[in-house]
Amino acid sequence: MLAKRALAAIAIGLGFLSTTSQVIILRELLVAFTGNELTLATTLATWLLSIAAGCFIFKRIARTGNPAVATLLFIVAAPVVVFQVILVRLLDPVAGTLGEIMSPLTMVGLSAVTIVPGALILGGLFVALVAVAKRSFGDRVVPLVYGYEAIGSAAAGAVLSLYVFQAGDSFAGSALGGIVSLGCAGYLALRRQPRAGTKTRALIAVCVAGLIGVMALSGRIDLATRGIQWRPLRVAATCETRYGNILVTSRDGVHDFFESGSFSHTIPDPLYAEESAHIPLLYHPAPRRVLVIGGAGSGIIGEIVKHPSVEEIDFVELDPEVIRITGRFAPAGWLKGPPGVVVTPVYGDGRKFVGNTMRRYDVVIVGVGLPVTLQTARYYTVEFFRSVRNVLGQNGILAFRVPSGGAYVGPELGALLTSLKNACEEVYEEVTLLPGDYIHIVASPGLPLATLTDSLPGALEERHVETSFVDRYRLLERLNPLERAYLDSAVASYDTGLLNSDMRPVSATYAIARWAKHFESGRLLAALAGRITPLACAIGLVVSMLIVVPLLIRATGSAWGTLPGSLALYAMGLTVMFTQILIIVAFQIVNGYVYGWMAALIAAFMLGMGLASSYVGARPIACGWYHLAALVAGLIALPLAAVGILSHASTGAVAPPSHLADVCFTALAFTSGALGGTIFAAASAFLIRKGRRVLEAGVLAYSLDLCGAMVAGFTTGFLIIPSLGIAGSAYAVAVFNGTLLAALLIGGALAARRSS
Repeated sequence: MLAKRALAAIAIGLGFLSTTSQVIILRELLVAFTGNELTLATTLATWLLSIAAGCFIFKRIARTGNPAVATLLFIVAAPVVVFQVILVRLLDPVAGTLGEIMSPLTMVGLSAVTIVPGALILGGLFVALVAVAKRSFGDRVVPLVYGYEAIGSAAAGAVLSLYVFQAGDSFAGSALGGIVSLGCAGYLALRRQPRAGTKTRALIAVCVAGLIGVMALSGRIDLATRGIQWRPLRVAATCETRYGNILVTSRDGVHDFFESGSFSHTIPDPLYAEESAHIPLLYHPAPRRVLVIGGAGSGIIGEIVKHPSVEEIDFVELDPEVIRITGRFAPAGWLKGPPGVVVTPVYGDGRKFVGNTMRRYDVVIVGVGLPVTLQTARYYTVEFFRSVRNVLGQNGILAFRVPSGGAYVGPELGALLTSLKNACEEVYEEVTLLPGDYIHIVASPGLPLATLTDSLPGALEERHVETSFVDRYRLLERLNPLERAYLDSAVASYDTGLLNSDMRPVSATYAIARWAKHFESGRLLAALAGRITPLACAIGLVVSMLIVVPLLIRATGSAWGTLPGSLALYAMGLTVMFTQILIIVAFQIVNGYVYGWMAALIAAFMLGMGLASSYVGARPIACGWYHLAALVAGLIALPLAAVGILSHASTGAVAPPSHLADVCFTALAFTSGALGGTIFAAASAFLIRKGRRVLEAGVLAYSLDLCGAMVAGFTTGFLIIPSLGIAGSAYAVAVFNGTLLAALLIGGALAARRSS
């Protein structure tokens, strides 16, 4: 029988391996899915479903308690993470078009192909370790192994966040996880069999040497595999930062920049730079101070300085590496102005800069990209427009643009434009739309924009601005009264009354619907997204619980008396996963990035779960109906707390001091993990007491947790949050838990009456 400390260390190693694999694959697929953070929910769901399947597949093999099974699985798991990263990059160009988001079905397929092999092994490892540790830990084995695994996951999140992703890349991190896995395998093999076979020791030694080689050559491997991923384009540069992946491709002297798989800008691109700069600047009678948020690398600075009145330009970029790498490929002076014009770079979040700066601007140009993801949609909300209003003078200008895709304005584009226009009109007295390949939305507190629109060609000539594309004739064509009237009437006809806000980023919803309708697998999502309500969502979640829980009870051969604990475990998995997704989404909205913070948030969550599960699991537990009801009551508060933090952080012009929101989100992640770990330990004790079979109870508890989380993952990203917004989604999950709470209280009362 292995010592308890050794088993605890091996469980921690399993958690380290599991989270290393999870975080790295999440980041890789986030790039493959063009930075759409809502796809994280689907990816996590695929991951958890695969682990649950691994529990069932390996249950019969692992239940013998033979350490050799765990040893073999640890050895097989070690190189799998490296192969998963390579597989994502090999299949990405096959699955979709470069720089464009895939169909929902393709996303699920790519996630499954790249995730399932490793996740199945991890699920089998959990069952194998529970079987091995059963003799040492007794009836408390399930929560203890679960808790120690979560502590290892927290350690992995901390190591990845603080060291590996700061100094290395995905291959360095995956190799480190593999070495930890081989360490667990070696200990199990040598501890149980001091004279382990030469073949086993040689295999482990060869695998360790190979993974060390991967760590040493990780930079070269990373560049080579990125080159395969982006064929037929030639990758000129790539790097990982806390904000995302930056990649540059080259073709005939033209350099395209991508951030987390999403197109950012091109060098050179005079049409983009001229349109972005001159149309908003021509509205202002004499722009002196200009603020550019995003897109500075496109050449817009060189166009702005052509206006003779301009004296100062500030440009804000979230990631300093974008500007550094742009400087490698751009002509000399690309980001500088002529003598007499001061150009100042500002590195950080554009929203926080606007909220905290004391400077005032004549024109603010937003060029962060389309409001397809929450990272970009946060620059098109009422809250942000209100912050911009505070830095503009009475004659100031706010401008941004949206691609039209042609002369026809369809329902999704019309609804998208309406939500943005409504958000502007909530803050600004004057708002106008200009038609074209890119629809410009211009807003001002006091300038008569409708009157000034006809004078744009004259203003261009008066200022003697030299352009190649935005000339007098193209402006006159764009200002055609019939086209402007059509655009205004089309937008008005699709007006739903909704406006884009942090709590309900409907621009992302409409953008997703516009994308989804082009795919057979997305049309159902687009149709459902327009009809779902909070009550319908809550009912759907309850129905899923009533279907999944009995099926798993029957599949594991458990007694029906375990139903109350099983329901609590399913609700815990669903709610905790939903809260984690909500925290990631809210963190993205507040800070503008989550790529580099993802490991830290997962680490905080897993640390809370590990500490709570191991602490509660190490003590005798008498868990009944009312105990479960009290714990489920705590689940009601979790998503509502995330909404409260987001609401506090997004209201008002000034951002919370000292990263208070970041601390609150991290604390909530820890709290949600602690509540989840407590419920897992208490409900597992309930299952064992009712079913009296430890291994079956462990498989059932782990599977219920994962399946609940899987349902949350599959429904949250493309359906619940896009349809209901942040607050509406949280209320729907709260109603779901409230229904379960009422059922547990009624069941407890009936059980007490029967026993008396």
